[in-house]
Amino acid sequence: MERAPQQPQIASRRCLVTMLASVLLVFSVLPVSSAPLQEPVYWDVAQQIREEIFTNAELMDNASWLTDVFGPRVAKSPGYKAAAAWAVEKFKEYGISNSYLEPYEFGIGYVNEYISVHMMKPQYMSLLAYPATWSQGTNGKVQGPAVYLDFSQIEAEIDLEPYRGRLKNALVLTHPKQAISTTIPLLPEGFTEEELEALSNDELIELAKEKGLEDKLVLDADGNLLNRDEIVKALVETGTLEEGVMQD
Repeated sequence: MERAPQQPQIASRRCLVTMLASVLLVFSVLPVSSAPLQEPVYWDVAQQIREEIFTNAELMDNASWLTDVFGPRVAKSPGYKAAAAWAVEKFKEYGISNSYLEPYEFGIGYVNEYISVHMMKPQYMSLLAYPATWSQGTNGKVQGPAVYLDFSQIEAEIDLEPYRGRLKNALVLTHPKQAISTTIPLLPEGFTEEELEALSNDELIELAKEKGLEDKLVLDADGNLLNRDEIVKALVETGTLEEGVMQD
């Protein structure tokens, strides 16, 4: 069989090489910028922003109104509505004249007006307790057995089976139990050996003077402590360590 002539492929390769050379030539003659364009800085505007922040800022005042005056609130509660209305008026003061409240469907609101909880048996004790949000009111004083039900452990309806028949007229305690220590830790009066070693030069010298070890200090001309290990050991021997810290 005769092989096909290769001249068209050679011609196409020469054309491609010529085009690449032309592209490289074009890019080689284009000017190359040595640095990016510098955007203008409007220092007068920056100064106005700084002055507004440091002299006219109302951030903390606004936060105080929302947290201290209106306080904690849930959706559709009286506090929520009052805070929202206040925010709209505040935006209008700032020049946002078209501020308004967007209505939406939510359900019923909720607010805790008053609660007082007391343990009557086996001895009287006043308890610090709060109702679960959106729980129903009692319409006056009620009394009943206390039942502990950890809501964090309820993930499905079947988890409530152990409490069937036990919750009617009961006062349900829902917060997880807290571990309360029976001892009160005392504040340390001294240092651990690690804390002594971490003290700065001046702090260690001052502590040594307080403990009556001034005559043991060996300082250079710049006031640097030259016998640091010896001073730390002397402080340990004088009982500077915390009571109960054992050393090898």
